[in-house]
Amino acid sequence: MKSYIRVFGIVSLIFLCTMNVRGETTQTETTNYTFANPDKPGTVKILGSGDVTVTGYNGSEVVVTTKSEGKTVQTSENDEKAKGLKRITGGQFHIESVSEDNALVISRPLTDKIDVNVKVPFKTSLVIGTGSPAQGIGSADMGGGKATVSHTGVIEFKGIPFVPDMQIPVTGLLEGKINVTNISGDMDLNTIEGNIILTDVSGDITAHTIEGDMTITFKNGGHTKPLYFSSIEGDIDVTLPSGTRADLVMKTIDGDIYSDFNMDFYHESGRKEDKQEHSTGSFNIGFINLFPNSVTAHINGGGSEINLQTIEGNIYVRKGK
Repeated sequence: MKSYIRVFGIVSLIFLCTMNVRGETTQTETTNYTFANPDKPGTVKILGSGDVTVTGYNGSEVVVTTKSEGKTVQTSENDEKAKGLKRITGGQFHIESVSEDNALVISRPLTDKIDVNVKVPFKTSLVIGTGSPAQGIGSADMGGGKATVSHTGVIEFKGIPFVPDMQIPVTGLLEGKINVTNISGDMDLNTIEGNIILTDVSGDITAHTIEGDMTITFKNGGHTKPLYFSSIEGDIDVTLPSGTRADLVMKTIDGDIYSDFNMDFYHESGRKEDKQEHSTGSFNIGFINLFPNSVTAHINGGGSEINLQTIEGNIYVRKGK
């Protein structure tokens, strides 16, 4: 397990070694955008490195505020040399409307951290840190071995002590926190290094972080699809409305599982299993005898599946209002 944490620490180090350090002033810019079809819920997709904050509001425009160190954020609107040309691809900051998907795509550099704060209509769906691979970042010598990021967006680890030789495809945010508030659309969220905080959300969600905690507070529990939350190194803390009907699948390799819900424990095959309980503060802790760090349980009779998994960290499932 420690070797995997070492792997992802190396990943972060490679990326940090490529960052430019500037002692220049912070630049902040705000621009308003409209979905191609503003009468229907749209999708905002955000790529690149830096923190992401998204807030839902009762409006139709997408308001994007960027914060960067030391230089003006380049967009197609302020690049005079690009007037009359169609952008094909690139590695700098860019915002593009994709009419066929009713989507707005915010692309950021991989080596220059640009934080974005986005206000979107309540029902907007979010795709953060998924899609375009990192390309051509470089390499680093590690204890006689080497970690290399190729132009195809794959990190290769070879000959590094205590780290197995492997290849890992890299997509999404290289480093950045994700903070989402008051959104009812679906979400696909990924970051390599950073906490994920979701507050008053109610859509179908998949969220993953390699090194960071997750804190999720649901506005309601009426989900139609399985939900997935995972962290390599970090706690997962979920608050569900008290009446939520769900099947919980909770797994941790090096950590504990806590909840104040009344749970009906069962094996994944559906067979109920005897359990032991004891109280610690306000939490009841349930243990499956056969799998002490893996628990499957119904709450309120069962319902849609919620998957919670962390390699090194605790899992908390709290009863909300």
